Amino acid sequence: MTARADEPVDAPTVTARIGAELHLMHERVLRLEAALSDPAVMAASASAPDLFDALQELDQLMQATRALADFCTEQGHPTPPDMSASLERVPLNDMASRLAGQPGTPRLTDRDELFG
Repeated sequence: MTARADEPVDAPTVTARIGAELHLMHERVLRLEAALSDPAVMAASASAPDLFDALQELDQLMQATRALADFCTEQGHPTPPDMSASLERVPLNDMASRLAGQPGTPRLTDRDELFG
C-alpha cells in the first residue's frame, strides 16, 4: 500500500512527522534494550564479546534515534529555533557535524561517539 498526501505538505510539517516516527522507533529500541538487559543476557555477554559489542551498538542506536527524533521535532515547529542552537543540543558530535553539512561519513562502530 502506498500512502499519498491529499494536500501539499510543507517541510516543517514533514520534518515534525519524521521526528514523531523516530520517537516511535526510539521507544521500540528502548523495549528491545530492556529485554536484552535481563541479568541472564548480561551474564552471557561477559563470556561473549560479540554479544557485548552488539549491546553497545544497540545503546548507540538508541542514542542516535533519540537525537534525530528530538532534532526533527524541534525543527518541525512552525517557527523552528535557530539551526545552530538545535545542532548544539545534538548529543552525538559526529551526528551534529553531519547534520550541519560538514563532511564525514557515519561509521558502523564508533565507541568514541558513545561518549562524544
